[in-house]
Amino acid sequence: VLYNVNERDLRGKQVKYIKTKFKIYDDSSSEGFPGVWWGHLKEDLPEHTDCDAIVELDFNTYTKDYEIRLVELYCNGAVEFNKDELISHTQLIDWRGNSKKRQDSEAIFLQKCPQSWQEIQQKYRQAIAKNKKLALAYPLPQVLTGEEILQKLIGIAKYLSRTQKSITIAQLQAALGLNKLLLDLALDCLEVLGFKYAQKGKQITIINYTNTDKNETESLNKFLDAIAEVKFQQEYFYQAPLSNLAARLNGGELGSEGVRDYTKYG
Repeated sequence: VLYNVNERDLRGKQVKYIKTKFKIYDDSSSEGFPGVWWGHLKEDLPEHTDCDAIVELDFNTYTKDYEIRLVELYCNGAVEFNKDELISHTQLIDWRGNSKKRQDSEAIFLQKCPQSWQEIQQKYRQAIAKNKKLALAYPLPQVLTGEEILQKLIGIAKYLSRTQKSITIAQLQAALGLNKLLLDLALDCLEVLGFKYAQKGKQITIINYTNTDKNETESLNKFLDAIAEVKFQQEYFYQAPLSNLAARLNGGELGSEGVRDYTKYG
């Protein structure tokens, strides 16, 4: 059972957070278990094929039920690889969590923990194009919870409303630690919480604030789920073995040894 979900904001505008919902089965039961895979289309999931799956059990606060979050998928026929050999030939340098300042003219540095595979793949392709290595030099990510980010956003909005000042999109993203897509979801929540805002170009102004008991759980849960996914992904990119990251970035698959390295994630 596969289908794509294209999220929409309060104004009906499509949000580019794509997730695929599915049911997963194993040999122990004929009853499928619900799951989601963020950032992937249904075409990325093979049907009626045995695969090794790395998953995290999660509680969906919107449906009030448990589901699994798919992290990685490795289907039968995946090639085995020698980790030492892969690391020696890869274009990756592992300086994650190392606070010491590094100098390497032959490397491109990734100093902010990525939130998705697309981010790290883009940086990796840039390094390859310049015939350099990619140095993973980001610290342990300190990601606020969705609730903490909303409280911070409310504080900023109240200040802007009181002072009649404006703020740029870039300033708001930096203050909250959000990319543009997540900020759009956060602004939807802001409207639900009683703030009416206007956007002119890259400037945002709070028009007025009305104290409200309105509880649009769908919009709030979309944002909270998206932040939880970012937090999970960043923890993964910080802790995952370098050999596994290299295998994925080099277009390979993980064998059973690589899957065992991920037992902490699912």
